[in-house]
Amino acid sequence: MCNPVYNTIITIFIGAIIGTICTYIGAIRLARFNNKIVAGTRLRETFNLELITLNNKNNFLNISNIIKSRFIEQQTAVNEFRLFLTNKELITFNKAWNEYYEYKCKSIEGPTGQQWAYLSNQSERDNNIKLIENIIAFTKHKSIFSCLTNCWSGR
Repeated sequence: MCNPVYNTIITIFIGAIIGTICTYIGAIRLARFNNKIVAGTRLRETFNLELITLNNKNNFLNISNIIKSRFIEQQTAVNEFRLFLTNKELITFNKAWNEYYEYKCKSIEGPTGQQWAYLSNQSERDNNIKLIENIIAFTKHKSIFSCLTNCWSGR
């Protein structure tokens, strides 16, 4: 009834379709993975100057200008990085960002120039560094193989 040549052709055709679909999904996941790495790098870079300043115990001169000027860049990088997080990661990332944001708003919106004096206290500096490190921790990427093996998931 069925010609073996037709069976072979149909099998090859089905295999080619499945292979194409898997390759396409893998390529999409790889591109998303690479974009997440780039967004994570941008996010880390926006905090570099602030971390260097906070870790330098002798530098109090420009800390308020650095923190204020970098805050908008940080917020932009955070918004870009959020696009690449899973729902579970997004919840914990938003919590870490909100803790940092509330801490910054408390210090930025002080009534006088004294609001930056808190950074002369080492424990406050350490707290600020910890909040930043909590955000940066999300930028550490997993292996691409873990990304590709989960190719049928929604994110």
